[in-house]
Amino acid sequence: MALLFYGKTVCPLCEKVIVQGDSTISFSSFIVDEADPCFIFSDGAFHEKCVHDNDVGEMAIQRFNEWQAKVGPGKRKCVVCQLEITDPENYLLIEALSGNVASPLYPFNYIHIHKSC
Repeated sequence: MALLFYGKTVCPLCEKVIVQGDSTISFSSFIVDEADPCFIFSDGAFHEKCVHDNDVGEMAIQRFNEWQAKVGPGKRKCVVCQLEITDPENYLLIEALSGNVASPLYPFNYIHIHKSC
């Protein structure tokens, strides 16, 4: 999750300091493709209003929620053998390949695979 220090952290969208009492939204690092329009939100803290007012803010929230639903303990099921992956040394995650639901790559977002498979 992004670090947020009230009075020090700057909202990347409006470039103003986030202060105590501001309504905020923070995202973990959930987009790895720097060309993705939602990349600016990955691992960042923002004023809530700035996110909702941004052209891709709602899409970023939706994609972050999707990421949370598909990645993490208890959700790491190998697509080959169908067993849960518990050994981090034997784990490969295919991150988001496309944010476009019409893309042929979209169904392959967040695939978990045992390296041994």
